Amino acid sequence: MKPFKRGMRDIPTHHGVNDRSVPASRAQIVTELARLEHELARVERTLAMLHANLRQAEARREQVVERLHLMRVALYPPEQQPDAPPVSRRQNEPPMTGFTNVDLEY
Repeated sequence: MKPFKRGMRDIPTHHGVNDRSVPASRAQIVTELARLEHELARVERTLAMLHANLRQAEARREQVVERLHLMRVALYPPEQQPDAPPVSRRQNEPPMTGFTNVDLEY
Protein backbone atom coordinates (compact mmCIF):
# COMPACT_ATOMS: atom_id res chain seq x y z
CA MET A 1 0.00 0.00 0.00
CA LYS A 2 1.35 3.44 -0.98
CA PRO A 3 1.81 6.06 1.73
CA PHE A 4 -0.63 8.96 1.82
CA LYS A 5 0.67 12.01 -0.05
CA ARG A 6 0.14 15.19 1.93
CA GLY A 7 2.23 18.00 0.50
CA MET A 8 2.05 20.00 -2.67
CA ARG A 9 5.60 18.89 -3.49
CA ASP A 10 4.50 15.27 -3.60
CA ILE A 11 2.85 15.51 -7.00
CA PRO A 12 3.80 12.27 -8.78
CA THR A 13 5.90 12.18 -11.93
CA HIS A 14 4.42 11.35 -15.30
CA HIS A 15 4.99 7.66 -14.55
CA GLY A 16 2.69 7.82 -11.55
CA VAL A 17 0.14 10.06 -13.23
CA ASN A 18 -0.31 7.62 -16.11
CA ASP A 19 -1.19 4.80 -13.71
CA ARG A 20 -3.70 6.77 -11.66
CA SER A 21 -7.37 6.61 -12.36
CA VAL A 22 -9.40 9.64 -13.34
CA PRO A 23 -11.17 11.17 -10.33
CA ALA A 24 -14.70 9.81 -10.09
CA SER A 25 -16.62 12.76 -8.70
CA ARG A 26 -16.75 16.45 -9.50
CA ALA A 27 -15.43 17.27 -5.99
CA GLN A 28 -12.35 15.10 -6.57
CA ILE A 29 -11.73 16.74 -9.93
CA VAL A 30 -12.02 20.24 -8.45
CA THR A 31 -9.72 19.28 -5.55
CA GLU A 32 -7.05 17.90 -7.86
CA LEU A 33 -7.39 20.89 -10.16
CA ALA A 34 -6.83 23.26 -7.23
CA ARG A 35 -3.84 21.22 -6.06
CA LEU A 36 -2.28 21.30 -9.51
CA GLU A 37 -2.88 25.06 -9.88
CA HIS A 38 -1.16 25.67 -6.55
CA GLU A 39 1.73 23.41 -7.57
CA LEU A 40 2.06 25.26 -10.89
CA ALA A 41 2.16 28.61 -9.08
CA ARG A 42 4.83 27.29 -6.67
CA VAL A 43 6.96 25.92 -9.50
CA GLU A 44 6.69 29.21 -11.43
CA ARG A 45 7.77 31.17 -8.31
CA THR A 46 10.70 28.81 -7.83
CA LEU A 47 11.68 29.18 -11.47
CA ALA A 48 11.50 32.99 -11.24
CA MET A 49 13.76 32.93 -8.17
CA LEU A 50 16.22 30.64 -9.94
CA HIS A 51 16.38 32.97 -12.95
CA ALA A 52 16.92 35.98 -10.68
CA ASN A 53 19.69 34.18 -8.81
CA LEU A 54 21.27 33.13 -12.09
CA ARG A 55 21.33 36.74 -13.33
CA GLN A 56 22.91 37.86 -10.04
CA ALA A 57 25.53 35.12 -10.22
CA GLU A 58 26.39 35.99 -13.82
CA ALA A 59 26.73 39.68 -12.93
CA ARG A 60 28.95 38.84 -9.97
CA ARG A 61 31.04 36.53 -12.15
CA GLU A 62 31.59 39.35 -14.66
CA GLN A 63 32.71 41.66 -11.84
CA VAL A 64 35.17 39.06 -10.58
CA VAL A 65 36.55 38.43 -14.09
CA GLU A 66 37.05 42.17 -14.63
CA ARG A 67 38.76 42.56 -11.25
CA LEU A 68 40.93 39.52 -11.95
CA HIS A 69 42.00 41.04 -15.25
CA LEU A 70 42.88 44.33 -13.53
CA MET A 71 44.93 42.50 -10.89
CA ARG A 72 46.81 40.53 -13.54
CA VAL A 73 47.60 43.71 -15.48
CA ALA A 74 48.85 45.34 -12.27
CA LEU A 75 50.89 42.27 -11.26
CA TYR A 76 52.57 41.53 -14.59
CA PRO A 77 54.47 44.29 -16.39
CA PRO A 78 53.52 44.89 -20.04
CA GLU A 79 56.58 43.02 -21.34
CA GLN A 80 55.80 40.01 -19.15
CA GLN A 81 52.41 38.58 -20.13
CA PRO A 82 50.28 36.34 -17.86
CA ASP A 83 51.26 33.36 -20.03
CA ALA A 84 54.80 33.61 -18.65
CA PRO A 85 54.63 33.55 -14.83
CA PRO A 86 57.10 35.73 -12.91
CA VAL A 87 60.48 34.29 -12.10
CA SER A 88 60.50 32.88 -8.59
CA ARG A 89 63.33 33.43 -6.14
CA ARG A 90 63.96 29.70 -5.93
CA GLN A 91 65.19 29.60 -9.54
CA ASN A 92 67.98 32.01 -8.63
CA GLU A 93 69.06 30.01 -5.57
CA PRO A 94 71.62 27.20 -5.72
CA PRO A 95 70.19 23.66 -5.73
CA MET A 96 69.45 22.16 -2.34
CA THR A 97 71.84 19.58 -0.98
CA GLY A 98 71.34 17.15 1.83
CA PHE A 99 68.28 15.00 2.31
CA THR A 100 66.76 13.56 -0.82
CA ASN A 101 64.07 11.56 0.96
CA VAL A 102 62.63 11.17 4.44
CA ASP A 103 61.47 7.83 5.86
CA LEU A 104 58.33 8.00 7.97
CA GLU A 105 57.54 5.30 10.50
CA TYR A 106 54.15 4.88 12.06
